[in-house]
Amino acid sequence: MKFIILQATYYCSPLYDSVRHEYIDLSHLPISLPLKDELKLWAEKFNQLVDFENPTEGYIASSLERKEFIYTGYNLQNKLMKELGYDYSINYLPIFSNRTLQLWDNYEGSPFLDKEPPYFIEVKQMPITDHLKYEINQWRDFYKKIVDYENPKNGFLRNSWERKNFIIQGYELKNKLIKELSPHSFAIDYMPIPEVRTLRFMADYDSLPLRDRGYPFSIDLNDLPISKDLIRRLEDWDDAYVATLNQEDPPHSDFPTPEERKKFIEEGYTLQRLLQEALKDNFIIEYKPLPEKAGM
Repeated sequence: MKFIILQATYYCSPLYDSVRHEYIDLSHLPISLPLKDELKLWAEKFNQLVDFENPTEGYIASSLERKEFIYTGYNLQNKLMKELGYDYSINYLPIFSNRTLQLWDNYEGSPFLDKEPPYFIEVKQMPITDHLKYEINQWRDFYKKIVDYENPKNGFLRNSWERKNFIIQGYELKNKLIKELSPHSFAIDYMPIPEVRTLRFMADYDSLPLRDRGYPFSIDLNDLPISKDLIRRLEDWDDAYVATLNQEDPPHSDFPTPEERKKFIEEGYTLQRLLQEALKDNFIIEYKPLPEKAGM
């Protein structure tokens, strides 16, 4: 059986092979010419929607034709299933009925992310009042201050007590955005930061074992207010994992025995507890253990 995804994609084929991970040329598909033409027209319609919603100059928009476009997609799915038969599985992924934007923390860029397709929207492109744009820019500057405070150039990393205020302001901005954007057929999601700075602890061949969930970088163990003995133990744990890397066949890297793998995973739980005790309530440590068996 072949597994195909029907999904509107900007200037690409609307059909995607989910096994081979490649777009499907409609001319190679065993379906009727009228259905191929319908699929091409549907794909062109999506390109027109995207171009309308993202003008070169002026505010972004949310097209009122989205619901009709979604309905047409379901009809095409049924026609594909009928013509292709049981040898194909057709999964339809419709677009949102209203254009959906996500408000989130972003240190360097815009706080608006278009969830479909996923790219950033500048504040100046939003069809909202200048006063609300000002408030959003102030909120973004507030986040930059939090990040700079939490990651001093000299000294230990820390957790800002301003996080809760920042989160509350985000919810207030979300409500204001909904009020101003609802008449324009937009939907707004808000992705708040954690109230307490959260570090993810996991074994990784390519980076240090601690990563900040809120910032895209690894944590230098020496930047944490923990003992040298704990740092040494964490480094030994990381070195033990890196030593298992098979340079000639990385996907099949593993510990020499299942017992050693299990012991490594258990040591991770112990280190998570010791880290949490050392950092107290200033950080949350999330441990992502290896699967019990390699390749899972």
